[in-house]
Amino acid sequence: MKIKSLLIVFILTILTIQVNAQTLMPMPNHGSIYTAAQTRGFYFTAPVDFKLISVKAPSVLGSANQYIQIMKFASLPPAYAATITPTNLAYLANYTGGTPAVVNLDIKQGDIIGIFATVISGSNLSQSYATPAGPFNSSILGTPVVISRLLYQSTIIGGPATAVSSENTGPLGRVDVVVGPPSSGGPGGNPYLFPPIGNFAYDKGIDTVWVNSPFAFVNNSIGDSANYWRVEG
Repeated sequence: MKIKSLLIVFILTILTIQVNAQTLMPMPNHGSIYTAAQTRGFYFTAPVDFKLISVKAPSVLGSANQYIQIMKFASLPPAYAATITPTNLAYLANYTGGTPAVVNLDIKQGDIIGIFATVISGSNLSQSYATPAGPFNSSILGTPVVISRLLYQSTIIGGPATAVSSENTGPLGRVDVVVGPPSSGGPGGNPYLFPPIGNFAYDKGIDTVWVNSPFAFVNNSIGDSANYWRVEG
């Protein structure tokens, strides 16, 4: 009994440490909503190795379905109107509104990454414009990084961006980005996620508490598998 109780405490401690290791990239303040047939976001050069866990359009845009793209560049995006063709790392079309898109991408130090996260608005896309305009001093896992405006002069409704540019004078498109150490990440809708662990069960008579997924604790005392609690960040 004592050993099982200690095991539960140990697992909860590990999960708490892993959840706390994952953070939102700091973003500039929201300035305005930009709705158009063009797409706006930001790009950066990774200052460290990390896991890009999830991406979501900011809540200020509402709950309409999302269009999200994460891309990688061979060199820095050129100033508009020159363009660069990205390598597409993730593209999600008509993705559930208000829900983080879990991508679990391994990003290496020096990778040049671009991100769009928008919501559908009729035949256009809406995005959260930052204030003030221009580059923003953010961070990844405590290491400073500058994020800058990325633009695509078309919509990503029909497919991922194919020719993008940079522009230092305009507002960047804000995105909710959750990052973690290279070993972190896991499925689910919670923006603070942690990696899978082995099955664990604590039995006391007919009462069973177990972990068999990255985010669900299930109480089977009445045989109801739907009776569960998420570990929130």
